[in-house]
Amino acid sequence: PSDKYADCITQGDLEAIPIWGMLFEYIKMNFSDPKIKWNTVKAILVGGFHNLHYVFSLFLQMYLIDVILHSKDDKHTMDTASKCTMLVVFVVATLVPFAIGHFLDYNVLSYRIGGKSRSMLQTCLMRRFLNLSETVRQDLDHGGLIIAMIQDVTDLVSSGYLTIFKCFRSAGELMMVLVFQLTYPLITGQTPRWYIIVPLLALIVVLTCFMMVRTSFITWVESNRKQKQTTLLGFVSFIVKQNRIIADYNRRAPCVADYETHVAAYNGADTLKMQVVLNNGYFCPWVARVCIGIYTYIAGKILISEGGGITLGIFLANIAIMETIGKESSIIFEALLEMQASIDSLRHITHVMNLPTDLEERRLANEKRRVKTLEMKEHLMGQYPAAKNLLDLEPILLEDIEFSYKLGDPDLSRVNLQGRITLHQGSLSAFLGPPSEGKSTLLSILGNVMLPSGGLCFIPSHLRVLRVTAETQFYRGTLLDNLTFGVDKTDPDSSLAFVKGILERLGVTQRLLHYIDGDQEMTWAEILSQTECQILNLTRAFVFNPELLCIDRPFSIFDEVRSATVLELLREFVTKKGVEQNPEAASMRRPRTCVFATDKITSLEDVDRIFKIDLANGIHDFDGSDQDQDALTVHHTM
Repeated sequence: PSDKYADCITQGDLEAIPIWGMLFEYIKMNFSDPKIKWNTVKAILVGGFHNLHYVFSLFLQMYLIDVILHSKDDKHTMDTASKCTMLVVFVVATLVPFAIGHFLDYNVLSYRIGGKSRSMLQTCLMRRFLNLSETVRQDLDHGGLIIAMIQDVTDLVSSGYLTIFKCFRSAGELMMVLVFQLTYPLITGQTPRWYIIVPLLALIVVLTCFMMVRTSFITWVESNRKQKQTTLLGFVSFIVKQNRIIADYNRRAPCVADYETHVAAYNGADTLKMQVVLNNGYFCPWVARVCIGIYTYIAGKILISEGGGITLGIFLANIAIMETIGKESSIIFEALLEMQASIDSLRHITHVMNLPTDLEERRLANEKRRVKTLEMKEHLMGQYPAAKNLLDLEPILLEDIEFSYKLGDPDLSRVNLQGRITLHQGSLSAFLGPPSEGKSTLLSILGNVMLPSGGLCFIPSHLRVLRVTAETQFYRGTLLDNLTFGVDKTDPDSSLAFVKGILERLGVTQRLLHYIDGDQEMTWAEILSQTECQILNLTRAFVFNPELLCIDRPFSIFDEVRSATVLELLREFVTKKGVEQNPEAASMRRPRTCVFATDKITSLEDVDRIFKIDLANGIHDFDGSDQDQDALTVHHTM
């Protein structure tokens, strides 16, 4: 939400950003949410109540020791009845604030400050990921993304934000110690002593120096552990995805050995972090023990000497206060170290949250599409004044397309296809060419998955576009949920009968019919065969029923009979404006256009237009010449 360190972020130099400056910007981001802001203020006020309760309990303890339980020969002596009454008052005065504090702490949990802060970060990260440009998403380490969304967010909120409450509450108790030391002698008529103030100030100086010395080392330790953890998670993710090829080539033992190496590296880094945390935790208790020892010797000598001017109550209270100083200083110190350690999580989240998206490019492209759609409509209006559905006459255009898969290196994996493609709505067309010559890239650009870096790609702005990959992807859910993905549940096209009708046209297996009737949620990509997956892939596209359908290699794993069936359904899709649709309502639907990529020269007799695609010659109409056929045959047999 802040551009304060925008230059460092855009340059990727996150380590140049001051640690506490970065944390402060994160805290400001939380305060940008009104609910988190006011719930945070209320939680801090609850901590303030506990601070007041603490100083109140100190005064009560002093009153109990020096007045109620004082020896009988003192001038402040009360009679036994009065002491018993005051003991009851003391017990009530102790229990009531404690009960109120319990109620307030219980109520703070209902504020859900941590949950709301985590939700805000995780939602932002998920939204960012879904809007990343295609090339960035392909290069992104999925293991690192998972750690950022789950662990880094949790660590940052718990260690970087919620620890603020610990700091405020402990700092408040230290302030109450000063208040007690300054006010109690005035109330009792005693001379103020320096016994507590000097150790308190010394603690602040010592802790500050210690943190300055340990900052870089603590940050490195946490960063090293996080790096080893990310590597381990990425390796596990790789093994899970590639388990089939590992088993096929009998590489289980080497994979286990590599896994043990990664585990050992992570365990070593984690052990080092725990040792550092342990030593940090012992630092404040050590300092407090030394201060208590010095105070016990000095104040003890004054107490046992005649006319020392210090009571047993104040002596014991000061020892308890110094223990409190040590405890609260330790809490503040550990909280500051936790906040400092969370900087690595914050940097990782900041990196992911600032990965480049193509939202601005898509916004500009959509604006151009809308403008060109209106311009073309006006042009067609002059050319066909009697036509009713002018938008249906607007062509789909591709011309001189340029695209690079690698950011910062335009010469690597560059696609440059010179030529022009004009697709009329309601037509069935094919991109034909050898493998790895730009057909799928061109289809992805036409399907609005990727944006070209140069050239013209025009799709009328009112058309819904769907790109179907050659690899079937499944969403978490039942098989019917997957086949109706993207279709509103109230739409008749999401009904089981409609889906089954398309499946039966494609030659559905009995196993698929069994699964589609059930409510199982399974890892469908591992259970189903490639043929079944491709049938489902095409079925889902026909159920979605877009105005422009772009399919990558729809016949790649089918035999000639089923390929002919698929081509027949593609023809029905463009002719009848959908598959298994109501023919009486065809006039109410917009034209359907289909483009598919293939490297097979057979089974293309029923296609309206074929475009030959290759990087050397660009885009041109396939005329069926012997030269074109020989080139395709050579690539296909290779």
